[in-house]
Amino acid sequence: MPPAPRLPVLRAAAIPAALLIATAAHAQVYKCRIDGQTVFADRPCAADAEPLDIRPAAGPGTPPAPGAPTTLDKINASVDEMVRSRQLRELDHRLRVERADLEQEQDRMTRELAALRNKKDRANNNLAGAMWEQSISEEMNATVARYDLRMRGIRDEIRRLEELRAGLAGK
Repeated sequence: MPPAPRLPVLRAAAIPAALLIATAAHAQVYKCRIDGQTVFADRPCAADAEPLDIRPAAGPGTPPAPGAPTTLDKINASVDEMVRSRQLRELDHRLRVERADLEQEQDRMTRELAALRNKKDRANNNLAGAMWEQSISEEMNATVARYDLRMRGIRDEIRRLEELRAGLAGK
C-alpha cells in the first residue's frame, strides 16, 4: 500500500508560495508555529508570531558601471555578429555562383569559336569558299563581342560583391 500523502507538509509549502505572490501589495506576513508546524499568515496566528519583512524583487543589486556593456548590449552585439556572419556566407555563395557562371560563359564561347574555326577550315579555296570564310570570320567576331559583353557584366558583379564582402569583413 502506498504511503499516504503528507497534506500538511504540502499545504505548509504552498502557503508561503502563495503569500510571496500576494506580497506585491506589501501586506504584512507573519510566521508562527502551530502544533509543531510552521505557518505563514497575514495576521498574527499565535503568541510567538514573527513579522517577516518581505519585499518584491527590485532587480539586480548593483547597477552596472557607467559605460559597461549591459546584457542587452551584449545580446545586440551577438545578434549583429550573427547577421554579419550570415551576410558574409551569402556573399561567398553568390561569388561562387558568379564565378561559375563566368567559367561557363568562357567555356561556351570557346566551344562556339572552335565550331566556327572548323567551319572555316572546310571553306574551299574558291570565290564561294572565300565569301563563306569571310562570313564565318564576321560570325566569330560577333560571338566574341557577345560573350565579352556577358562576361564583362559578370566580372563587374563579381567586383561589386568582392567590395561588399571586403567592407563587411572589415567591420
